[in-house]
Amino acid sequence: MTDTTNIVAGRDQVRRRFLALLALAALLRLPGLNQGFWFDEIMAVVMFFPAPWSKLLTEMPIANHHPLYSLIGKLMFMAAGPQEWALRLPAFVFGALTPPVLYLAGRKISERAGVLAALFMSGGMWPVWFSQDARGYSLMILLCLISAALFLSACERPTRANLIGCAACGALAMYTHLFAGAVVGAELLVAAGRLGRRRDWRPLAAAAAALVAAFLLYLPLLSDLALYTATQGTITNGREMSAGFLWTMLTTFSAGRLPAALGLGFLAPAAAGYALAWRRPLLPLLFTLSLLIGVAMPTVLHTFVFHRFFAYALPGAYLFAALSVDELFQRGRPRLAAGLAVVIAVTILLPLGDYYRKGKQSFRPAADWIAANAPGYRPIAVGLGRQVYGYYDRSARGRATEELTAANIGGSAVVVSHPWSVTVREHDLLTRNCGLAQSFPSAGYREYDVDVYLCPPPGR
Repeated sequence: MTDTTNIVAGRDQVRRRFLALLALAALLRLPGLNQGFWFDEIMAVVMFFPAPWSKLLTEMPIANHHPLYSLIGKLMFMAAGPQEWALRLPAFVFGALTPPVLYLAGRKISERAGVLAALFMSGGMWPVWFSQDARGYSLMILLCLISAALFLSACERPTRANLIGCAACGALAMYTHLFAGAVVGAELLVAAGRLGRRRDWRPLAAAAAALVAAFLLYLPLLSDLALYTATQGTITNGREMSAGFLWTMLTTFSAGRLPAALGLGFLAPAAAGYALAWRRPLLPLLFTLSLLIGVAMPTVLHTFVFHRFFAYALPGAYLFAALSVDELFQRGRPRLAAGLAVVIAVTILLPLGDYYRKGKQSFRPAADWIAANAPGYRPIAVGLGRQVYGYYDRSARGRATEELTAANIGGSAVVVSHPWSVTVREHDLLTRNCGLAQSFPSAGYREYDVDVYLCPPPGR
């Protein structure tokens, strides 16, 4: 009777912690949920969410199409229209669920490590960003985490539920974003490497089934995907795989846009926890292989890559940081462990505060500012913003592609984003003839900043 009572009490405790972590994660993801869309969200809202079901299932004209999230986004679009909070609501739910799910996965190593990992991820800037993004990243992270956790369980105890869940989540993760294939590929390699010792083919079959199912889901999209990869996908614009990209990814994921040195408060404990995790090698091996496969994909294909493609690795990084704190507790150094936990928490929360202040990309605030402060100026967007600024400023439509010249720039409010996409001639023209009137910095990459130049009318 005592054993049964203890089991029930233990389950109640896990349930309470799960719900508390879910509430905390949701609370931290509410501020800014209704902020203006950024570039990729606008492309998804315009091109995919209103599209016919048949197009979503069979066409992939650009990589912004995350098939599974596009289908979910269409349902939200049909129910609530193009409201920011509504189209982000599924991402919000998936993102809020991820920290408590990480707790369930991490507690198999240590209850304390599971709780700490979930707390760290709850306040991570990029997990919050992805939870407020009408895109598939928060869904990919959640599905990859569940697939990896079930795979590791299946390697020790290959139940039907573990195997089917691993395969299903892996396939759906890939249908959300192709880079989830790095996790499924890592599972396949780990399972194949274990065949010689364990002679259990079932985990291998689960990973293979995920790949086959994902292939079948993508089959109607393959021709478009291959064409895009061979043409637009090779336009890297400084986004090719390189050592510099990997360093920027590490510092950006840990410190956001704040000084890179701040990120050491997270990166160093995470590296220490990664080293400790090799006591149980399946977890760090799966993590390492998934990163290596992710790096190899754009390197071999010579395609562009963004740091968010590697978002599937975030739960592992937070778990490793938690393991370094847990190790100090287990060694009887609670004060040192608590101090390290505080350092990690501060490192995580400072970028989150920066995100709350700055947000993603300020096309909507820029349009509002021009309407309030420069009503007599005609809005023109240059650079990559040409494609999306008109979403929030209807008066800019039809002029966003206008060729800027000294003769016609007068009396214009020029909106600039993604500076690398602005021609040298346009930049020189703005510098000579206009003044920078307002800047809207982003908490993400500097290229997400939005600047507004006011160009005086002729004769002034």
